[in-house]
Amino acid sequence: MSDDVSIIIGGQAISGWQGISVKRGAERVPSSFDLSATERYPGQISSVAIAAGSACQVKIGADLVLTGYVDRVLASLSDGSHAIRVQGRSKVEDVVDCSVTNHNIAGMQQQVSDLVAFAGAICAPFGIKVVSLAGATIPVALPDGGGPIPINVMLGETGYDVIERVARYVQVLVYDDPNGNLVLATGGGGGTMASGFQQGVNIQSASGALSMDQRFSTYLPAILSYQQFGDLGAGGAQLPPVLDPTVPRYRPLYVISEQVTRDQALAVRRAKWEMARRYGRSQAITVVCDSWRDRAGTLWQPNAFAQINMPALKIAPIDPWVISDVTYSRDARSGTTASLTVMPRQAFTQEPIILVPFGWYDHGQNAPAAGAAGGGP
Repeated sequence: MSDDVSIIIGGQAISGWQGISVKRGAERVPSSFDLSATERYPGQISSVAIAAGSACQVKIGADLVLTGYVDRVLASLSDGSHAIRVQGRSKVEDVVDCSVTNHNIAGMQQQVSDLVAFAGAICAPFGIKVVSLAGATIPVALPDGGGPIPINVMLGETGYDVIERVARYVQVLVYDDPNGNLVLATGGGGGTMASGFQQGVNIQSASGALSMDQRFSTYLPAILSYQQFGDLGAGGAQLPPVLDPTVPRYRPLYVISEQVTRDQALAVRRAKWEMARRYGRSQAITVVCDSWRDRAGTLWQPNAFAQINMPALKIAPIDPWVISDVTYSRDARSGTTASLTVMPRQAFTQEPIILVPFGWYDHGQNAPAAGAAGGGP
């Protein structure tokens, strides 16, 4: 299978690049590319105008890996040498870079009941579609099945800022796909690779640190007072602890939930996130693989599960881990390689947040009486 990399501009493919770097990830957006040729331009360069801002596609062999725009064209000339370098990003760069305006959200406020529809409204002016791998709709509601949540867009916030904020509330990741669509997915929601990374088979190098110093056996949820002169907080002893049985000795940690309500369930979820995040990030590994593809010929994909077997690093988990990011590289020194970061699924748990700081948000514990004008304590 040919893995020649080409960039398609104006319907014409330009290949023959000597330096290649294409980066995709479940925790990075947008995807990006950096293509270069030294000594002489690729053969087709003389007949194609590569201009900054040009719409483009990047392919590895027949597989599309990025749809977006050329951001920069860097050219140089010296005695006996020509060089060109083309850099760009996915279409989602416009959502990441640009501010939300009334063209996206009328009045800069919206009642949100579905993240897919909300993200679609923000992305539509840029010609970007939203793809959900977490269901056709992703409900957004007040706790305990309450109504839609009013979202206020702050002046200057980018589309990505707003979408990611709501996505954290409903526990999904935000990234992009090869077609330039915005993707909403849970950790590991990108599928499962046909093969993984095995010592002595397809790994050129690997590194990682299995750490315990930032992990704890007992996470104690706590809420401080949210009244300036009040005592309406909830101490850790009042809330159920979150236990990590994989920590071999007693190591307690108070997790203070910074919130403006007495929602004890939120404080417990915050402690569970702390435990999961610390567990997952304590086992991150970086792998340099000798191929861009798995055993079935599929390009390594971010947010996909892959088997890990590295006895020399004491890593041979029973369950597959999730690919956080992948960089497809090729140069004269290292040849063709894929550099990947792989972590347990728990590492991708999103931190619980509050979207609306009002008392009526508080599971009904502080709900105003019927007809009351305010909802605060």
